[in-house]
Amino acid sequence: MSFFKLLRYDLRFGLLRWRCLAVLPVSFVLAWQFDRFAGFLSEGGGSITDCMVFILRGMGRVEMTEVMERFQVPFSWLLVFGVCLLANLDYASDDLSRFGLQIIVRSGSRVKWWLSKCVWNICASVQCAVLLLLGLLLASAFGLLRPTLECDEELVTLLLSEVLWGAEAELSTRELVMQLVLCPMAVLAALELIQMLLSLYIKPVFSFLAILAVLTASAYCASPLLIGNYAMLLRSDAIVSGGVSAPVGLALCLAAALAAVAAGAMLIKHRGLLDLDE
Repeated sequence: MSFFKLLRYDLRFGLLRWRCLAVLPVSFVLAWQFDRFAGFLSEGGGSITDCMVFILRGMGRVEMTEVMERFQVPFSWLLVFGVCLLANLDYASDDLSRFGLQIIVRSGSRVKWWLSKCVWNICASVQCAVLLLLGLLLASAFGLLRPTLECDEELVTLLLSEVLWGAEAELSTRELVMQLVLCPMAVLAALELIQMLLSLYIKPVFSFLAILAVLTASAYCASPLLIGNYAMLLRSDAIVSGGVSAPVGLALCLAAALAAVAAGAMLIKHRGLLDLDE
């Protein structure tokens, strides 16, 4: 069996799953929450882009001495990533318990099976981002958001006021695309691949909790090595002095993703299939 047949199988059965649709109601509920927030501040409400800023802003940098005083969780940000991670949690591990072992034998290569799962995982991350956007479009159809991508500068400034200290938010279109689309998708894809790799060693639920711990640690530690920081607008150097750099984040996510792919290929090549199944 060729690699492309394996990939076609994974895209067919891995993407078309009901669990993935959970992103839609989550994004709709977050849009409703944003509408309640923006309704008090803007007569026309917020746009789709404003809502994306609301969801993906994360939280400002927290000093170690302030952790207990400012113990709060960036709920919207963590919820979106958590739901996306859950949606694609156990497809690869379940495949090993069902037809995957037969497919590996028929393909004649364990590495091809793993690489196909990696490509599927990246596509599943993109699918989650598309479903998030579709949920916001659905919310705009119900009047919760303005059906436009234009930003309300005053509203965005208020959303980012935690780090702006009275200054106005000045974000170019390029910076918005980088911070609201490319960086979050790159972080999600890298975390999805690491989660799938961990699921070869431990139970999928524990791999999910491990990645969730990384995201939580990113919220309270502004270390450039914690890639969750690059998916938070309030940590970006486009917003705050001394923030994290988007190009560096993209490079780090690429390195983490490639490392996960290589480690998984080595593991599945040298360990017995029954060991992986267990």
